[in-house]
Amino acid sequence: MDNTEQAYECVEGLVRIRRDEIIYLESDRHRITIHTMSGDYHIYRRLRDFEDSLCKSGFLRIHKSFLVNMIFVRQIRRYSITLDNGIVLPVSKMKFNEIKSRIKQGSVGI
Repeated sequence: MDNTEQAYECVEGLVRIRRDEIIYLESDRHRITIHTMSGDYHIYRRLRDFEDSLCKSGFLRIHKSFLVNMIFVRQIRRYSITLDNGIVLPVSKMKFNEIKSRIKQGSVGI
């Protein structure tokens, strides 16, 4: 588990967030919502700005609008992922086989 802490300049102010507390990131144009175990934070950036660093720490881009911390994935079904908190997120049809394969191989946690 990656407990590296990062400071983010969010709409709510400067916030320090540990990577292992981030459940997923959601993009709506250039507004990112960082969904954490302790609440949601908003930041104006591109999802790609987070992708490179977080994907090295067990996160996976499952859709053009979602970057998920795989330790919170409970189940994967055809074109959707269910998280531990019951939230269901869409999985891109193009990425589905890759994501399923990575989960089977154990390269990301379930």
